Amino acid sequence: PEGWSVGVLHPVTGRLERTFHLRDSAVATSGNTEQTRALGGIRVGHLFDARGGRPANGHLSGSVQARTGVESDYMSTVAFLLGPDRFHGFSEALAAHFVA
Repeated sequence: PEGWSVGVLHPVTGRLERTFHLRDSAVATSGNTEQTRALGGIRVGHLFDARGGRPANGHLSGSVQARTGVESDYMSTVAFLLGPDRFHGFSEALAAHFVA
């Protein structure tokens, strides 16, 4: 099929986790692996779970394919924060992938 193949790498090992085939769509990945700070010897990510006011750290990343880059960007953040068990019902999401 025409389009682009875009790979999602494991944020720790660097191995290929999933390939998305994009045609008239986009993919975005959110996680707490790259944008972190050490606070009191503990690595803290930039994505916070508003329910507890603490960094979200249930898994390493969430990737979402959608029709537009804006949709895939916001939904990958929502997917990361909700996790695979609770991220469902978003009609804009064409596909999702989580790295635990």
